[in-house]
Amino acid sequence: MIGEFEPESGKKDDNVSVTILRIDPELFELQLFPASAGDGQQKTVKQWAQAHGLLAVVNAGMYQEDLKTSVGYLRSGNHINNSHFNRNMAVFVSGRKDSSLAHARIIDRECHNLDSLVQQYDYVLQSIRMINCSQENTWRPRDEKWSMVVLGMDKSGHILLIHSRTPYSVHNFINILLELPIDIYNAMYLEGGPEAGLYISHDRRRIERYGHFRNTWFLRNPKPRAMPIPNVLGVVKKDK
Repeated sequence: MIGEFEPESGKKDDNVSVTILRIDPELFELQLFPASAGDGQQKTVKQWAQAHGLLAVVNAGMYQEDLKTSVGYLRSGNHINNSHFNRNMAVFVSGRKDSSLAHARIIDRECHNLDSLVQQYDYVLQSIRMINCSQENTWRPRDEKWSMVVLGMDKSGHILLIHSRTPYSVHNFINILLELPIDIYNAMYLEGGPEAGLYISHDRRRIERYGHFRNTWFLRNPKPRAMPIPNVLGVVKKDK
């Protein structure tokens, strides 16, 4: 299900809406695609979708100066892009190995035992926590604003791919998410600025969303440039 929301604090123009794709993990699987597991080439979210037949694509977190290694831990099946867990508190997992576990979830390291869970999934991505398991905003207020793409989970266990083209401070955008009628449980930061992308192609509907920083030409450009990125999170329909 795709939702478009207009936060009350936003201006009413084509660039304001928050786009949210809600995914049922029982019907769709979320997989990680690092460039280091393939040809090593960066691609736009649309190109990643076309290359792997994906229904939706977002950034798989931020990456380091080598333009390929994730800032946090990232594993796709047997391929490890980054083997180091840093201090960030949110970890997304999918592709369960045990049928008693959730198909996909966001682990909060303060509330859940990461060590007992992380090896039970095929896909693991670590990034920065935005909303903790008590539905609290974990970011301090700051003046800087930018577009962003976020990974969330609602209280029913659906996974949320969230994109805001409008620049917000992260703290304020978290408050917006907590106020929206999406029943959000927790969330983690994926990327910000012009690299923040969301691509959806499903049921004859195609949506492309790209970001920018505040006070840049991206804000005035009706067709912002899609940025190539090395690692993505993609959605595929499960076999019946």
